[in-house]
Amino acid sequence: MQITQIKQYLDILTVLTHYGLKPDRNGMLLCPFHDDHTPSLKIYPKTNTFNCFGCGASGDVIEFIQLKEKTTKHQAIEKAKALINPAYTITQKTMKQNSQDVQPAEFTRIATLTKYLQSCKAGIERSKPAQEYCTKRNLNYNKLNIGFNGAALLSRWNDKLKESAVGIGLLSKLPNGVTNFE
Repeated sequence: MQITQIKQYLDILTVLTHYGLKPDRNGMLLCPFHDDHTPSLKIYPKTNTFNCFGCGASGDVIEFIQLKEKTTKHQAIEKAKALINPAYTITQKTMKQNSQDVQPAEFTRIATLTKYLQSCKAGIERSKPAQEYCTKRNLNYNKLNIGFNGAALLSRWNDKLKESAVGIGLLSKLPNGVTNFE
């Protein structure tokens, strides 16, 4: 799996959740990389990046893992792969076709479904009605690992991810070219 693929399938909010960190509604949180008393770390979900205005730490999901784990880049990449789907073991073998790396179809299916699940979990965090629905039914959505598939879900996906979802049947392509959930 290439670094660009990791960055495509693993979002910064999933990484933060893994470490028990949650930004406020402005995308700010206490920086875990220095002694911080007021939130100085800004999270940018659209670009999957972060920047600390206190200590200067910045980067993408891999750099966040590397700084948080105090490890090498290679180890951070392996950790990122595990965060994409811990139940799926990524092999080092790649298929070659026309001198380009092609990811295995099984990995594409699992990674796309994992991204969908991550998006739904993040969706419930952004949806007051979904949270109220859970609360009324005495469901703790954080403990149950449930999500919400809101209307804005696809707006956060890039074209490659949408194409992959169409390929596995999660999305369907409408005559006007727009994708929609099955």
